Amino acid sequence: MSEEIIIDEARLNQFVPEPGYVEVNQKGHLQVDGVDCMDLRNQFGSPLYVMSERRIRENYRNLVKAFTAVYSRAKVAYAYKANPILAALRILNEEGATAEVISTGELFLARIVGVKGGNIVLNGCYKDRKGIRLAIRMGAVINVDSFHELDMVDEEASRVGIPARIGIRINPIVRTGTLSVWETALDESKFGIRLEKGLEAYKKAKNLKNVEIVGIHTHIGSQIENTDPYRVASTRIMNFVGDLKEKLDIDLEMVDLGGGIAIPFKYIDRAPLEEYAHAILDPFVQKKEEHGLGDCDVVIEPGGSIIGTSTILLVTVGTVKREESGKKWALVDGGANINLRATQGWYVYQSVCCNKMKETKKEVINVAGPLCYAGDVLGYNRELPYLEEGDVLAFLDCGAYTMAILNRYNSYPFPAAVLIKDGVPRIIKRREAMTDLFMGEELI
Repeated sequence: MSEEIIIDEARLNQFVPEPGYVEVNQKGHLQVDGVDCMDLRNQFGSPLYVMSERRIRENYRNLVKAFTAVYSRAKVAYAYKANPILAALRILNEEGATAEVISTGELFLARIVGVKGGNIVLNGCYKDRKGIRLAIRMGAVINVDSFHELDMVDEEASRVGIPARIGIRINPIVRTGTLSVWETALDESKFGIRLEKGLEAYKKAKNLKNVEIVGIHTHIGSQIENTDPYRVASTRIMNFVGDLKEKLDIDLEMVDLGGGIAIPFKYIDRAPLEEYAHAILDPFVQKKEEHGLGDCDVVIEPGGSIIGTSTILLVTVGTVKREESGKKWALVDGGANINLRATQGWYVYQSVCCNKMKETKKEVINVAGPLCYAGDVLGYNRELPYLEEGDVLAFLDCGAYTMAILNRYNSYPFPAAVLIKDGVPRIIKRREAMTDLFMGEELI
């Protein structure tokens, strides 16, 4: 990865309490939703993910408020890929979130937590036939990603005997300025059908017997801090929707404009949600009127911006190295196995010492995990109190793309996760036992 994330080191190393969420209590400990993090570590062990139900609901409601203020028929979907833990999925289904799923597995999870089929959107560049059949039976919208997949959906709908409700993912060719691995609407992207081939795709779909065209889909990238690309993408897509009506007499029920709203990490100046809402929806409303389009729903698909700031990760210091060269290392009990994005350098998480929040004397130290490779580093050059074995560190805003991509490198079992509801922590994911490491294997 050639790009670098720009970090404001001063802001990264400065802890700012968030009243009612992460604060310092009278013991000088970090607390989350009023629960002492040291009590959490002592009761549930380490490493430990700690999730706030209240914060999930607040983040979702703030998005709904911002977008429906611009267009009343705006709907907010939750991108399951950000964090598919069942407790969060249940909470967001209770809130009325649409489920944006990528795989047969995520489709199954939506079903498990009770999401109605009409409130599910199946996206992704690869859909297996089993998942396509399940989506058709459930009544989910399938956003077709290629001409070949269009044939697959038609074939499976014929076998099932139920018309497939579809949209088509159109690539508007928009660069967002995020990391290259997160750009999804470039000319060379694997996702979607290019804009100039869009009419051909919809014409083909219109002539198929077993599909019902209900929408259109686009998605331009992840962790997008600049709102201007959204205006470009929304304008291009809505001009294309106008062409669909004028040239093919196709009226859509749903326009899905994707996600990618940046997680508001402390070291960035993310635009307010209202600015994102206007960047995405002002062109939508303008072009809808310009082209004489009827009323339809518009869907956005945030994941990280809903779940990212709802969660902290607790880890315990095991070994501290202070070398003659001046380099200092705190080695903790979880690394790339439990927080891969941090060790990739894709996200940078603020860190604090839970049991020494009021100490003013600090040192600059690196925080690394236990794994046997050099890149297993959770944070470089962090200003933290003088660390010792048994200290507990918290990495903040760890809800997105952490629990979703756990791995067992070096045979470390998966960590536990708890949800704080009304000031009471409850286990929502049990800590794996050593025997879980070889479940499904055969010793022959």
